[in-house]
Amino acid sequence: MNLLERLPNESNRNYVYRTVKTNIMNLTLAPGTGIGEIELSNMVGLSRTPIREALILLEKEKLIEVLPKRKSRVSFIQLKLAYDAIFMREVVEKEIIHTACQKIDKNFLSHLESNLEVQKNLLFQGENHSTFHHLDNLFHSIIYDSVQKKSVWDAVENMSAHYNRLRQLDAINNISLNDIVKQHEELIQIIKNKQHEAVNPFVSTHLRNIFRKIDDVKSEFSNFIC
Repeated sequence: MNLLERLPNESNRNYVYRTVKTNIMNLTLAPGTGIGEIELSNMVGLSRTPIREALILLEKEKLIEVLPKRKSRVSFIQLKLAYDAIFMREVVEKEIIHTACQKIDKNFLSHLESNLEVQKNLLFQGENHSTFHHLDNLFHSIIYDSVQKKSVWDAVENMSAHYNRLRQLDAINNISLNDIVKQHEELIQIIKNKQHEAVNPFVSTHLRNIFRKIDDVKSEFSNFIC
C-alpha cells in the first residue's frame, strides 16, 4: 500500500480513510486483498481507533467487507452497483451537458481543452492508467463545475466506486483509452457548437464504453468481479 502525504489539519481517521480508499480505487489494494487493523496501524503509525473508524466508513461505501474475527478485505467489484451508478450518471450527465451547451464560458472550455491535451500526451507516452483515469474524471468534473453543479458531481462520484474500479481494469490494458480521448474531443465540439441533438446519444455511448466489452474484462479479471 502506498502512503499519502498528510493534508494540513487532517484528522487521523480522515487520513487513514483517504489513504486506504485511494489505494483501493487505483487497485493497489486489489479486490479480495486482506486488510488488518494491526498491520494498518503499524504501517501508518497510528493507534487502532482511527483505523477502525476509517474502515467503518469504507464499509458503508461498500469498498471493504468487515469479516468477524478475521481480517477485513477489499470488496470485489459488484457489477450491479456499477450498472446502478452508470444509470444515475447517464440521466444526470445528459442534463448537465445540455446546460453546458447553453451557457458554458470560454474559461471552462479552455480548461477542458488543456485537460484533453494532457490526456493526449499521457496516452502518447504510455503513462499509467491511474493518472489517465484521474484526468478523465477531472474532465467531466470541469463540465459540472461550469454549470455550478459541483455538488452533483460529488454525489455521482460517491455512488460510482465500483464503476470507477471497473474502468480502472479496462484502462490497465489500454482497452479503450484512444476511444475515450476521441470522444472527449467530440464532446468539446458538441458543447462549443451547441449541438443539443447530439448530447443524449453521445452520453449513452461514452459512459457505456466499458460495458460494450464487459465479457472481455470479466474474463481477464474474473477473480476481481462478482
